[in-house]
Amino acid sequence: MDQEIREIVRKNTSKGDHVEDLSPMDPPSAYEPPGAGLSVPYEEMHPYLKRLRDEHIICMSELADFEACLNTITQEGPSENTDAVLNGFFGFVERVLLPHNQREEVELFGLLEERLLSSGEHSTSAIPGAKVSTAVNLMKSDHLQYLQISAVMTNFFGISKRLPDEQSRLYVLDAAVRQGRKLIEDLKLHIFREDEVLFSLAHNLIKPEEFDQMARLGHRAE
Repeated sequence: MDQEIREIVRKNTSKGDHVEDLSPMDPPSAYEPPGAGLSVPYEEMHPYLKRLRDEHIICMSELADFEACLNTITQEGPSENTDAVLNGFFGFVERVLLPHNQREEVELFGLLEERLLSSGEHSTSAIPGAKVSTAVNLMKSDHLQYLQISAVMTNFFGISKRLPDEQSRLYVLDAAVRQGRKLIEDLKLHIFREDEVLFSLAHNLIKPEEFDQMARLGHRAE
């Protein structure tokens, strides 16, 4: 995934800028892809994209509270307070995060994928007839992956409360915490990819009036 993201960013680099060739022996950080400094500033983006980024800020705040809760569970064990934080986070995922993902997929991703393919912003393959992929494919895959992780984590936390055997309970609780930490890591990287790569590509490939139409579609769905 990261290699394809880097390929897309490299193509999006202006001709006057030079990006050094990537070496498999010295790969860049997932948070420092080549050309990331060329991302479109928030202030220059269409209000539709700004809204998506604003929702990411809310998500990062929720993730910080959730991570602190996991640390408390690890150090002190579960309590009524940690249960309240967990329930709040699960509610946030259901109430805010999943609708956010759905709006991206329904309103933005379809047109953006068309523009990425037509402009050559996609992966290449030496195999004739092989299906190409774009940054949109990566983001959709991320959406599905952390939805699955969230479901497994939620089930583990629920099961841990019902197990009478302490050793089994602690084992399942530890598995739930590990899934939670993976969810945090994956979501943070996903948000970075969208904010710094995908939305910049969208800004450059989609017209303002088309974003206006997406915004109207989103308002009608609310």
